[in-house]
Amino acid sequence: MEQGYQKLDDWDNINNTICQNGIIWLIDGSKIGDKAGAGVYGKTTSTKLSFALGSYASVFQAEIYAILACGMEVLKTAPKRRTIQICTDSQAALMAIESSKVKSRLVLDCKKILNDLASCNRVILTWVPGHSGVPGNEEADRLARVGSIGYPIGPEPILGVPYSMGVSTMKELLNKEFEKSWQEAPGMRQAKTHIIGPSLKLTQSLLDDPECGWCMEDEETASHILTECPAIARVRERHFGNCVLNPEDVKRIHPRKICAFTRKVGLPG
Repeated sequence: MEQGYQKLDDWDNINNTICQNGIIWLIDGSKIGDKAGAGVYGKTTSTKLSFALGSYASVFQAEIYAILACGMEVLKTAPKRRTIQICTDSQAALMAIESSKVKSRLVLDCKKILNDLASCNRVILTWVPGHSGVPGNEEADRLARVGSIGYPIGPEPILGVPYSMGVSTMKELLNKEFEKSWQEAPGMRQAKTHIIGPSLKLTQSLLDDPECGWCMEDEETASHILTECPAIARVRERHFGNCVLNPEDVKRIHPRKICAFTRKVGLPG
């Protein structure tokens, strides 16, 4: 199984990246409101698939599921010695599949399907820029949006609850319980007037949403952003020389480089 990454600046000629004699598939994930969906478009076979994934799935999960569903659809035809190219605009999904460290059962299932497909075929995973006129990519996006406004078949959660959502929910429950205990505690009237509980801080946006705004899979911490967030791995590689860092690597990086990196990804540097 191969993974191909094409820089945005190099997309003057799409024919340099898309295999002309291969079986081409394009996938996408979407979330509209609180509902997610996945879309799979077979450019070679004109196959169109939409999947409603319910209100618990993240965009990252939708992207991974789209690749998984694409692989399963291709396996139905039992191809032999063919070149199969699956295109996605999600760098986070590609990095998760490429990584030797698997944190999600969904990613593991996806890798197993792709390896089954690659046992008799050449499988290429390719990043394509979203909303840039890539033939078939807009159709995959449309199919994903159709899935995100549909209703899933069966009980939820369809794909399991993301770790980040679990952490966020637990913190919210703890904050509410703490606030309730604080308000119901006898005495301390003066202290309660001047000290606000954590749930009020949340409503005032003084506490951050713990979910990473880039990969939407792990908790957004300084360590996660600097060392391992898959969605900004290419930016990390351009600034520091590696897609993934360890804490010892970070200690050796000049602060100016770290500031330049944070500005590039949209954080105050």
